[in-house]
Amino acid sequence: MTTEKLSRVEVQQLVSELAQLLGEKDRGPIRQIKRVIKICGADFAREICKTTLEIEANGGMLLANKSRRRTTGGIFFHLVRSKVTETQCQLI
Repeated sequence: MTTEKLSRVEVQQLVSELAQLLGEKDRGPIRQIKRVIKICGADFAREICKTTLEIEANGGMLLANKSRRRTTGGIFFHLVRSKVTETQCQLI
């Protein structure tokens, strides 16, 4: 994971873009998206978003207890957690 240096404006634009694609409107998840970008990099965040949208297009992903489907944002954050270190996960 590379952490290319983005300007504040570029980070905010990417946060807005990903939040819209993931259907996130609440501050908490939007702040988490921003931390994913800052800690893991824009390319990582874009790739996870792309994978998320592919999973959603193919029927989505169930929760571990199989009680319901994850939200699009839930899939994104699940994939992030599965690909980052424990330290990165705590920071996000």
